[in-house]
Amino acid sequence: MKPYALILALALLIAACSPAASSVPTSTPAQPVVPTSQPAQPTPPPETMPTAAVQPTAVTQSDQAASYNGPAWTALPLVDSATGETFTFASFAGKTVFVEPMATWCTNCRRQLPNAEAARSQLDPDQYVFVGLSVAENVDNATLAQYAADNGWNFIFASATEALTQGLVDQFGRTVITPPSTPHFVIKPDGTLSEIFTGSITADDLVAKLTSLSGS
Repeated sequence: MKPYALILALALLIAACSPAASSVPTSTPAQPVVPTSQPAQPTPPPETMPTAAVQPTAVTQSDQAASYNGPAWTALPLVDSATGETFTFASFAGKTVFVEPMATWCTNCRRQLPNAEAARSQLDPDQYVFVGLSVAENVDNATLAQYAADNGWNFIFASATEALTQGLVDQFGRTVITPPSTPHFVIKPDGTLSEIFTGSITADDLVAKLTSLSGS
Protein backbone atom coordinates (compact mmCIF):
# COMPACT_ATOMS: atom_id res chain seq x y z
CA MET A 1 0.00 0.00 0.00
CA LYS A 2 1.26 3.40 -0.88
CA PRO A 3 2.07 5.78 1.94
CA TYR A 4 -0.59 8.34 1.05
CA ALA A 5 -3.22 5.66 0.90
CA LEU A 6 -2.21 4.47 4.34
CA ILE A 7 -2.53 7.98 5.79
CA LEU A 8 -5.98 8.39 4.30
CA ALA A 9 -7.13 5.09 5.75
CA LEU A 10 -5.87 6.00 9.19
CA ALA A 11 -7.67 9.35 9.04
CA LEU A 12 -10.91 7.67 8.10
CA LEU A 13 -10.48 5.13 10.90
CA ILE A 14 -9.89 7.88 13.49
CA ALA A 15 -12.90 9.81 12.33
CA ALA A 16 -15.07 6.73 12.53
CA CYS A 17 -14.03 6.01 16.10
CA SER A 18 -14.56 9.59 17.45
CA PRO A 19 -17.95 10.42 19.22
CA ALA A 20 -20.37 12.43 17.15
CA ALA A 21 -20.20 16.13 17.80
CA SER A 22 -22.93 17.31 19.93
CA SER A 23 -25.37 19.64 18.28
CA VAL A 24 -25.41 23.03 19.90
CA PRO A 25 -28.83 24.59 19.98
CA THR A 26 -28.88 27.60 17.81
CA SER A 27 -31.54 29.38 19.81
CA THR A 28 -32.36 30.01 23.51
CA PRO A 29 -35.23 27.90 24.78
CA ALA A 30 -38.44 29.82 25.28
CA GLN A 31 -38.87 31.33 28.74
CA PRO A 32 -42.21 31.13 30.56
CA VAL A 33 -44.37 34.14 29.86
CA VAL A 34 -44.69 36.42 32.90
CA PRO A 35 -48.10 38.10 33.05
CA THR A 36 -47.77 41.84 32.68
CA SER A 37 -50.67 42.63 35.04
CA GLN A 38 -51.84 41.28 38.36
CA PRO A 39 -55.06 39.29 38.43
CA ALA A 40 -58.06 41.39 39.37
CA GLN A 41 -58.72 41.40 43.09
CA PRO A 42 -62.31 41.04 44.29
CA THR A 43 -63.79 44.48 45.14
CA PRO A 44 -64.72 44.69 48.82
CA PRO A 45 -68.32 45.68 49.51
CA PRO A 46 -68.78 49.37 50.31
CA GLU A 47 -68.40 50.13 53.99
CA THR A 48 -71.75 50.44 55.65
CA MET A 49 -71.99 53.36 58.04
CA PRO A 50 -73.78 52.55 61.27
CA THR A 51 -77.23 54.03 61.41
CA ALA A 52 -77.66 56.51 64.22
CA ALA A 53 -80.23 55.51 66.76
CA VAL A 54 -83.41 57.56 66.55
CA GLN A 55 -83.69 59.76 69.60
CA PRO A 56 -87.08 60.57 71.08
CA THR A 57 -88.12 64.10 70.15
CA ALA A 58 -89.23 66.64 72.65
CA VAL A 59 -92.87 67.61 72.78
CA THR A 60 -93.23 70.48 70.33
CA GLN A 61 -95.58 73.41 70.40
CA SER A 62 -97.56 71.87 67.54
CA ASP A 63 -97.94 68.66 69.57
CA GLN A 64 -99.28 70.68 72.50
CA ALA A 65 -101.68 72.57 70.24
CA ALA A 66 -102.97 69.29 68.80
CA SER A 67 -103.85 68.03 72.29
CA TYR A 68 -105.36 71.35 73.45
CA ASN A 69 -108.95 71.01 74.67
CA GLY A 70 -109.92 74.63 75.24
CA PRO A 71 -113.37 75.94 74.28
CA ALA A 72 -113.80 77.84 71.02
CA TRP A 73 -113.40 81.28 72.62
CA THR A 74 -109.81 80.44 73.62
CA ALA A 75 -108.95 80.75 69.92
CA LEU A 76 -110.41 84.27 69.56
CA PRO A 77 -107.78 86.98 68.98
CA LEU A 78 -106.83 89.52 71.65
CA VAL A 79 -104.34 92.40 71.57
CA ASP A 80 -101.66 92.92 74.19
CA SER A 81 -102.30 96.58 75.12
CA ALA A 82 -98.61 97.26 75.85
CA THR A 83 -97.01 95.68 72.77
CA GLY A 84 -99.82 95.69 70.21
CA GLU A 85 -99.15 92.00 69.51
CA THR A 86 -102.08 89.68 68.80
CA PHE A 87 -102.47 86.50 70.83
CA THR A 88 -105.08 83.96 71.87
CA PHE A 89 -105.48 82.02 75.09
CA ALA A 90 -104.88 78.88 73.03
CA SER A 91 -101.46 80.22 72.02
CA PHE A 92 -100.39 79.50 75.62
CA ALA A 93 -101.04 75.76 75.22
CA GLY A 94 -98.86 73.85 77.67
CA LYS A 95 -98.90 76.69 80.22
CA THR A 96 -101.19 77.56 83.12
CA VAL A 97 -103.04 80.82 82.46
CA PHE A 98 -104.54 82.96 85.24
CA VAL A 99 -107.28 85.29 83.94
CA GLU A 100 -108.71 88.13 85.99
CA PRO A 101 -111.59 90.03 84.36
CA MET A 102 -111.26 93.66 85.54
CA ALA A 103 -112.05 97.27 84.71
CA THR A 104 -110.01 100.44 85.13
CA TRP A 105 -112.86 102.01 87.13
CA CYS A 106 -113.17 99.05 89.55
CA THR A 107 -111.76 99.78 93.04
CA ASN A 108 -112.00 96.14 94.12
CA CYS A 109 -109.90 95.17 91.08
CA ARG A 110 -107.29 97.74 92.04
CA ARG A 111 -106.97 96.10 95.45
CA GLN A 112 -106.86 92.55 94.07
CA LEU A 113 -104.52 92.94 91.09
CA PRO A 114 -101.43 93.64 93.27
CA ASN A 115 -101.90 90.14 94.70
CA ALA A 116 -101.88 88.75 91.16
CA GLU A 117 -98.64 90.64 90.47
CA ALA A 118 -97.04 89.29 93.66
CA ALA A 119 -98.04 85.73 92.74
CA ARG A 120 -96.71 86.19 89.20
CA SER A 121 -93.28 87.20 90.54
CA GLN A 122 -93.05 83.91 92.47
CA LEU A 123 -93.79 81.63 89.53
CA ASP A 124 -91.85 80.49 86.47
CA PRO A 125 -92.85 82.76 83.54
CA ASP A 126 -92.18 79.86 81.15
CA GLN A 127 -94.94 77.87 82.85
CA TYR A 128 -97.45 80.48 84.06
CA VAL A 129 -99.14 83.39 82.29
CA PHE A 130 -101.20 86.18 83.89
CA VAL A 131 -103.81 88.13 81.94
CA GLY A 132 -105.84 91.12 83.14
CA LEU A 133 -108.90 91.12 80.91
CA SER A 134 -110.75 94.41 80.63
CA VAL A 135 -114.54 93.85 80.58
CA ALA A 136 -117.66 95.99 81.04
CA GLU A 137 -115.92 99.12 79.77
CA ASN A 138 -114.85 100.71 76.52
CA VAL A 139 -111.15 101.48 76.92
CA ASP A 140 -108.45 101.86 74.28
CA ASN A 141 -105.18 99.95 74.38
CA ALA A 142 -103.02 102.95 75.24
CA THR A 143 -105.15 103.85 78.26
CA LEU A 144 -105.23 100.24 79.49
CA ALA A 145 -101.47 99.85 79.08
CA GLN A 146 -100.81 103.09 80.95
CA TYR A 147 -103.15 102.03 83.76
CA ALA A 148 -101.19 98.79 84.25
CA ALA A 149 -97.83 100.53 84.03
CA ASP A 150 -98.83 103.22 86.54
CA ASN A 151 -99.71 100.51 89.05
CA GLY A 152 -96.60 98.40 88.41
CA TRP A 153 -98.45 95.35 87.10
CA ASN A 154 -96.08 93.62 84.71
CA PHE A 155 -98.30 91.10 82.99
CA ILE A 156 -100.57 91.09 79.94
CA PHE A 157 -103.58 93.40 79.82
CA ALA A 158 -106.08 93.16 76.99
CA SER A 159 -109.63 94.26 76.25
CA ALA A 160 -112.22 91.54 75.73
CA THR A 161 -113.88 91.65 72.31
CA GLU A 162 -117.63 91.31 71.97
CA ALA A 163 -117.26 87.72 70.73
CA LEU A 164 -115.00 86.77 73.63
CA THR A 165 -117.30 88.46 76.15
CA GLN A 166 -120.22 86.40 74.86
CA GLY A 167 -118.15 83.23 75.04
CA LEU A 168 -117.19 83.94 78.65
CA VAL A 169 -120.79 84.64 79.65
CA ASP A 170 -121.93 81.42 77.99
CA GLN A 171 -119.21 79.55 79.87
CA PHE A 172 -119.37 81.09 83.35
CA GLY A 173 -122.50 83.26 83.53
CA ARG A 174 -122.63 87.04 83.91
CA THR A 175 -120.52 87.03 87.07
CA VAL A 176 -117.45 86.80 84.83
CA ILE A 177 -118.10 90.31 83.48
CA THR A 178 -118.93 91.87 86.86
CA PRO A 179 -115.53 93.31 87.91
CA PRO A 180 -116.44 94.36 91.50
CA SER A 181 -116.95 90.69 92.38
CA THR A 182 -113.26 90.21 91.45
CA PRO A 183 -113.88 87.15 89.27
CA HIS A 184 -110.97 85.02 88.15
CA PHE A 185 -110.45 81.63 86.57
CA VAL A 186 -107.63 79.41 85.34
CA ILE A 187 -107.01 77.82 81.95
CA LYS A 188 -105.02 74.64 82.50
CA PRO A 189 -102.12 73.56 80.24
CA ASP A 190 -104.41 71.28 78.21
CA GLY A 191 -107.04 73.99 77.72
CA THR A 192 -109.54 72.69 80.25
CA LEU A 193 -110.95 75.26 82.69
CA SER A 194 -111.25 75.70 86.41
CA GLU A 195 -114.48 76.91 87.92
CA ILE A 196 -114.90 80.66 88.29
CA PHE A 197 -113.74 82.11 91.61
CA THR A 198 -114.76 85.43 93.16
CA GLY A 199 -113.49 87.54 96.02
CA SER A 200 -110.05 88.61 97.11
CA ILE A 201 -107.26 86.04 97.28
CA THR A 202 -103.78 86.47 98.76
CA ALA A 203 -100.66 86.02 96.67
CA ASP A 204 -99.63 82.88 98.55
CA ASP A 205 -103.07 81.31 98.19
CA LEU A 206 -103.06 82.17 94.50
CA VAL A 207 -99.66 80.54 94.01
CA ALA A 208 -100.90 77.40 95.76
CA LYS A 209 -104.07 77.35 93.65
CA LEU A 210 -102.19 77.78 90.37
CA THR A 211 -99.63 75.16 91.27
CA SER A 212 -102.38 72.70 92.10
CA LEU A 213 -104.37 73.39 88.94
CA SER A 214 -101.27 73.12 86.75
CA GLY A 215 -100.63 69.58 87.98
CA SER A 216 -97.22 70.52 89.43
